[in-house]
Amino acid sequence: MSAKASAHVACHCEERSNEAIQLDCHGALRAPRNDKKKNAPRRVAIANHHPRLRLDRREITRAIHVLDAEFSKPKTGNGKSKTPAAPPGELSLVFLPDAALAQLHADFLADPTPTDVITFEGDATLGTAGEICVSADAALRQIAGFAVSVSAGKNSRQPKGGTTNPSLQRTSRLRALSSLLSALNSSSAFSAELTLYVVHGWLHLAGFDDLGPKKKRAMRRAEARALRLLARAGAVPQFTLRGSPPL
Repeated sequence: MSAKASAHVACHCEERSNEAIQLDCHGALRAPRNDKKKNAPRRVAIANHHPRLRLDRREITRAIHVLDAEFSKPKTGNGKSKTPAAPPGELSLVFLPDAALAQLHADFLADPTPTDVITFEGDATLGTAGEICVSADAALRQIAGFAVSVSAGKNSRQPKGGTTNPSLQRTSRLRALSSLLSALNSSSAFSAELTLYVVHGWLHLAGFDDLGPKKKRAMRRAEARALRLLARAGAVPQFTLRGSPPL
């Protein structure tokens, strides 16, 4: 197992080869529905197994379609610098509480500890692109912990004279989150965090990895680019947790 630390969140995204079947995160086996039209937007299957999470499946599907359509376009006018894209086929997204994702972590990776994202590769012969399983609890925990850290003034810099200047209280997490929220047109921190998890999983399916410093930097750049694409398209999905204070 390889832990993949993120500049935005401690992502522990894992990949495995999916042999002859597509396995969804709540353990059921199912055959994907094939779309016969060439160049049609992929089918996105979304399962929400978190009892308090509220989401809009149309928004999430649109976000995936924007990534599919825009991320792999050449970054320069000469058409020679295309970037990777997730493979074609049905993509499954599953939103889970901590305990359920930890159980998957234990079942498939022999690690029972909580995590935030687990990515499974698909099977081209079955028309599946892969599956991304994320923990909504992990997103809330990450944001809440960050808020506590900032409010407590941890890792803040003190100007001369010992007077605290709030504008100088910065950690790497604050800078990353501020940048992310800006890219997402001031979306809520929770939505930004959970969107990042989905993007991270999509990028793993597209061939990005973060094993080693160089690959991690490439992943971070790809995350930032993907989030900017979503923001420009107005395709950032919104998530809320019932009973949780706004973050």
